[in-house]
Amino acid sequence: LDIIPEINTPSRSGAPLIVPGKLTHIGPASIATGGAVSNTGLALHRLGIKTRLMGKIGSDLFGRAILDILSARDPQLAAGMIVDPASPSSYTVVLSAPGFDR
Repeated sequence: LDIIPEINTPSRSGAPLIVPGKLTHIGPASIATGGAVSNTGLALHRLGIKTRLMGKIGSDLFGRAILDILSARDPQLAAGMIVDPASPSSYTVVLSAPGFDR
């Protein structure tokens, strides 16, 4: 799961935007699936190729979000996902500040 906070505050003179102890205004976050499996599978699905994703996620909030995102596109995309109650779901916080390439 990619968690992508909206960052509208430009960095001044190249100063770091995220610094421990510094308060930075962050807007709403969007979420999306990410990674090679999801990106490739969803692209194939959009091209009309019958696709079913296979991966392992946890039975946590992030895992449920992944299943919701995939199922909203097509329930078959989520049918191959393995839900493991003993494992946490993988996630990435994507920081994409204005004026900087991720």
